[in-house]
Amino acid sequence: MAGLRTDIIDRFERLTKYRLADYFDRYLQFVEQDYPKIVAYYTGRADEANMDAFFELQQLRQETERVVMLFVDKKEALRESAEHWEIMEKVDDILLTLETVDNTAKWARSSITKNNFNPKPEVQFTMRQRQTLERVWSDELGNPNRDDEWIKIAFRNDLREEDYNTMGGAVVSVSYGGQTSSIIVRSVVDNMIGEKVYGLDVQKRMEFEDSDLKVLTYKETIKQAAEILSELRREGNPEFGDHGLQRELFVGVDMAGVQYPAIIRQMTATFGTDDTFKSFQVTAIRQEQDAVFIDFSVETRLSEIIDKTIKLA
Repeated sequence: MAGLRTDIIDRFERLTKYRLADYFDRYLQFVEQDYPKIVAYYTGRADEANMDAFFELQQLRQETERVVMLFVDKKEALRESAEHWEIMEKVDDILLTLETVDNTAKWARSSITKNNFNPKPEVQFTMRQRQTLERVWSDELGNPNRDDEWIKIAFRNDLREEDYNTMGGAVVSVSYGGQTSSIIVRSVVDNMIGEKVYGLDVQKRMEFEDSDLKVLTYKETIKQAAEILSELRREGNPEFGDHGLQRELFVGVDMAGVQYPAIIRQMTATFGTDDTFKSFQVTAIRQEQDAVFIDFSVETRLSEIIDKTIKLA
């Protein structure tokens, strides 16, 4: 193993009766041969999962945890030399790497479901009355080749003709974006399945729940994101100071001097920085006494609409 002297490994093996060199060789072989196969599957470059690679990943994780326990069971013998802790650091690094590999689906933003690999976000959709699978494919997914491609929905959901009818109500799993507009959400690290596209965030107003920071649901997260972006002002985000509205456009000016076109452009640009949103539109601008209110609507990546109102202040 790179960075470890052979004599240190030999001494560890004598004290623990464990073949550490073989374990390191097995890990290196996994990284070189099996890890690329797992990545290829989750990134769509392999049609089928290599089950041997996934099995080796689980076996290697168990073996790594066994090595970790050796430091507990043999702590009296191992504490004689600080060099043994170099081995512990290497094993900790290996365990972290294996856990990362185990979460490759999230890091690759993949959607893995039974009988199907899909690189696009997948949600469950309830068919409406008199809506056929052909109409679902073209109307909901935006694909014009409904005469042929609808069969993919039937195959994906293992549907028979008697499973759905003109009364509607059948629940099918579909992939938004069709074949022509694959959705890539870079701001979220998770499987692109259903509402997971929105990601998770902690509550803006810090609050503890079950001895930890309160975490919002997916729906709550996307609504909070819309609220935060609408209230963001220039220099309000230290990392991206040019995001948000310039106060000079509406602060310290009379009603006639409020620069509405610039405000709309800047709000549109601000929402454009978050790829969990698809579009932004101002629906109304209202003046009430000395205040200006802007009603707006944003469409999420799952085609859900969020309507909100902000007060310029």
